[in-house]
Order: sequence, then structure tokens, then C-alpha cells
Amino acid sequence: DELIITDNYILILDRYQTQSIFIFNRFGTYIRKIHNIGQGPGEFTQPTDLIADEETDQIILLHGFPSKLIKYNFKGEYKGEIALPMRFTALSFIQDTCIALFNEPNNRKYGNPREVSNQIYSRILVITPSGEYIHTGGSLNSTYEENIESNVEFGIMDNCGIVSFQPKFCDTIF
Repeated sequence: DELIITDNYILILDRYQTQSIFIFNRFGTYIRKIHNIGQGPGEFTQPTDLIADEETDQIILLHGFPSKLIKYNFKGEYKGEIALPMRFTALSFIQDTCIALFNEPNNRKYGNPREVSNQIYSRILVITPSGEYIHTGGSLNSTYEENIESNVEFGIMDNCGIVSFQPKFCDTIF
């Protein structure tokens, strides 16, 4: 689930119960819901994360599988999709309009043994708004791999142009 507050809107992503994006004004008045369940263009079945930018009038939903970004405007109108090469668990705007995506498997079903970095599934991808790859990062520090057993999800943040990660319930920012 996700909560985003912009200058004029409050957006809530309910990943599990309603699989919807709720849009409110800053006073809490309900405006609309994006609830496009399905497998066609603009539709989703596995909402994973959400980012929004009022300046460019875009809401971007990270879809689990098939992995893609689905773009909407603040009126809830579908504006396009970007296919992704693999599943990602979090995304963030960086460098104004670029998008950083982070992937960390939250369990060991992909076959990587303890304390061994998963070269395939631990990635950072930075793309332009049109989907052009800028950076495809390699595996992360093994500290992340060791924490996977606890099923902790990781947060990705843009802090003054520096991308950082902070596991939930952790006082360390990487």
C-alpha cells in the first residue's frame, strides 16, 4: 500500500483489498478511483507501487506481472505503458523525471542460497519517462540478501538527487 501527498492531491494505492488508486483533494474530499482490473492496456491485476507528479500530470503505477509501468493522468485517464524486463518491487522519481526501479526478491524461491548475492534478481534500473534505459545496476550488497528471510520490504527514495534504500523497521539508510 502507498500514500502520496502532492501540492493539490492525496493518492492512496490499495494493493490488496480493492486493488485501486484513490484520489482525494488536499482537504480529503474524494475525487475519483482508478480501478481498471484486467489484462488489457491500462488495466492491472497486481498493483505494486505508485509515484505521481502533478507538474507533468502523471500517475505511474508499477504492475507486478507482467512487469510494466502504467501511466495515467490525474483525471484517471490511461496514457500508456512501458514494458519492463523483470519484476520490480519499488520505484521513485529521480533527477526530476527519470524513474528508478528497484528489485529485491522477498523470499528465496528463486534459488539463491543464503549469503550469496542473487545476480539475476537484485537490480536497479533507471529509465527515462519514455522507457529508455539509462542505467542497469548490478547486484546489491549481500547485506540485503541476508535480510530477505524476514520478508522485509525495502524502500527506495530520492533525496536531493541521491538514490537511497531503507528497509522497513531499520534505522540504517543505505
